[in-house]
Amino acid sequence: MICPSCGIEILTGKSFCPLCGMHIKHLSEDSAELRERATACRYPEYKEKKPDTVKTAVFFSTCVVSIVSLFINYLTFAQNHFLWSLLVISAVFFIYKTIFIWTSRVYYIGAKLFTQFFWSAQLMIVIDVLTGLSFWSFSLVIPWFSVGITTILTVLAACNHKNYEEYTGYMTAAFFLSVVLFIISLFPFIRTKWPSWAAMLYAILTVFALFLFSRRQLKEELKKRFLL
Repeated sequence: MICPSCGIEILTGKSFCPLCGMHIKHLSEDSAELRERATACRYPEYKEKKPDTVKTAVFFSTCVVSIVSLFINYLTFAQNHFLWSLLVISAVFFIYKTIFIWTSRVYYIGAKLFTQFFWSAQLMIVIDVLTGLSFWSFSLVIPWFSVGITTILTVLAACNHKNYEEYTGYMTAAFFLSVVLFIISLFPFIRTKWPSWAAMLYAILTVFALFLFSRRQLKEELKKRFLL
């Protein structure tokens, strides 16, 4: 027996369809009405999603470059005592993730910005570690990355009022990111502290200005996000 409403197959003797609940006892299994309605109302066939060969090829190339550089670095490590392969691996994966992030249709612009920020920060930290660990990545580069994200999110939130909930959520994340950078700057190994302090001050002033000059819906959303 085929349900004339949703098109699923039902065991003989059932009075109701277990999926849509339609009463089918009054229709005989060989009736023309049943066959016509079942054909017209059948669910569409599921189409399997084809794999993205371009992204797969880029990921494969990234893995090949990483493995080859790691192998060559292992063979020549006794001569230079430098783990340059970690820099190569970080750089190629950074390029791969950048391509994947900005060609993906799944991520929103805020998620793309934050994902790009963390991969950029990871690359800067690796370079900092391999060049002597002077903490310039934490004291200079990453705070300015935070300022850039806050600026872009502010412009998006001010210009696109339809997605104000999304942008205020990411603005909240950017604000707490600047707070984390400020806390890290209080440790003695961070010698240049003013970029982290400037990033936090900029985030505070940005949220405050956005609250003052934005529309009512955005103000209400900012109140909820920042518990005002």
